[in-house]
Amino acid sequence: QKLFRKHLFQVVRVRACFTTVKYIPADLSVNDFHHLSDHTLESIQDMLTDDAHGIYSNNGDDMDVNSSQGVLNIHIPSKGTWVINKQTPNRQLWWSSPISGPKRYDYQIPIHSTAAIQDGVWICSRDQSEIISCLQKELSNKP
Repeated sequence: QKLFRKHLFQVVRVRACFTTVKYIPADLSVNDFHHLSDHTLESIQDMLTDDAHGIYSNNGDDMDVNSSQGVLNIHIPSKGTWVINKQTPNRQLWWSSPISGPKRYDYQIPIHSTAAIQDGVWICSRDQSEIISCLQKELSNKP
């Protein structure tokens, strides 16, 4: 699990440098969806709880992060509450943000033929944002 989480954040950093990667929606089974979405939510919670990646600069605000039954809540008093939750029937992660509003993320994999299911990322079809990058941007106050 830790290797998957480490890989997830390394992939996000690498992809930020290369914008030519094309993705297609992954055809996920219910089991694959639960596995990937649970790992993603756990990874985000660990990232924010540990803050090992320097994502959130405190600025005197307390951040409350909790997760229960497929719903991750992130509360910062001066900014508001982010909610990321699993939507199993649609195989999506739904996002609610006090900054960017609601979004729906689909799990997508790179088009190249050697891509494995774990090489994918959660991407919003509306604005092509990646869920981890979007959260990092909003929490760090970087444009």
